[in-house]
Amino acid sequence: MTDIATDLRGRFEFAIIWFYERSEVMSDGESVPDLSDEDAKAVELLKALLDTVDTIPPPLIEATETLRDTAPDLFEKMLTYGVQVVGFGFAPTTATEFPEVLNRIVQCDMAGA
Repeated sequence: MTDIATDLRGRFEFAIIWFYERSEVMSDGESVPDLSDEDAKAVELLKALLDTVDTIPPPLIEATETLRDTAPDLFEKMLTYGVQVVGFGFAPTTATEFPEVLNRIVQCDMAGA
């Protein structure tokens, strides 16, 4: 199984690419795609997350991987949703904040189940 830091890095990169691919590319094919203000904000946040993945503390990485192993389906569902809402109601400024929130949500859902 992929370690969580590598997984997050890949998901953040994919989300950034997704925003660019769905935006309108300028006719010269060279210009930066025309992102809406909302999408540009999301991309900015995702880039900040991507740039700070390597700063996630090892104990948080370990706790997140343990949680992923404990409740893989719920974890995957919440992880996917978390990436989708970055910039749209969820605005972590560093990659460390992302698994902190993700872990809390998964733990709360597990406790309520």
